[in-house]
Amino acid sequence: MPPVPGLKPPAPERIPAAAEGERPPLPGYIPPRLMWRQDALLPVSVDFADAIDKAEKSHGRYDIVRYDGDTPTAWGRYQFTHIGLREVGLMDRDGNWIHPGFPTGEDFLDDPAAQDAALARLLAAHDQQIRDKGLRQYLGQEIDGIVARFPVTEAGMQAAVHRWGSGSLSLYLQHQAEHDWVSDFSGLDQKTEAKYRAIETRLRTFSELPLRSRHYAPALVTEMPVR
Repeated sequence: MPPVPGLKPPAPERIPAAAEGERPPLPGYIPPRLMWRQDALLPVSVDFADAIDKAEKSHGRYDIVRYDGDTPTAWGRYQFTHIGLREVGLMDRDGNWIHPGFPTGEDFLDDPAAQDAALARLLAAHDQQIRDKGLRQYLGQEIDGIVARFPVTEAGMQAAVHRWGSGSLSLYLQHQAEHDWVSDFSGLDQKTEAKYRAIETRLRTFSELPLRSRHYAPALVTEMPVR
């Protein structure tokens, strides 16, 4: 992955050995005593994390799993999908849990601190995707949306990518640029219109939230390498 402009490339990832009976830490894992719930230097603001929880309808539960039929599709308070879990190094392409400290989904669900750290790592991965696709050029752009006028912000972009992916966000923004930044989804097929409306809802409802903690330290992001 290309380095984030202005930040040092991450050092080679080293997973410290766990003491006997302890779980090996997640790659990039921040010990619980340093989590933002205890006033830590993590990039994720409490407001943003709580808003993701609300948008995903998790009700503060770290043990929640959603299914499509008999197949689990999203895990934990922040509803990590298969893709998201791969991006933070917990799952392979076949849906197998691959980190030695979290050999099953239940192990991940039982560790709120690991989920909080995984959210921070996932945001770092999504930030790079947003940069790679050139989407930061749209920050500050006002959109005359279906419900209200709102600006495109980092928090809004991250919230949209968390559920719909950076590719879908890119297509939505291209569509809006072609329509002079006035939401007009007429002529789109029903599935695409529903997706664009959902993306716009996330962009709008997260637009005034802080993405990063007030204690944000850019160096921390370099310590959370993404596979």
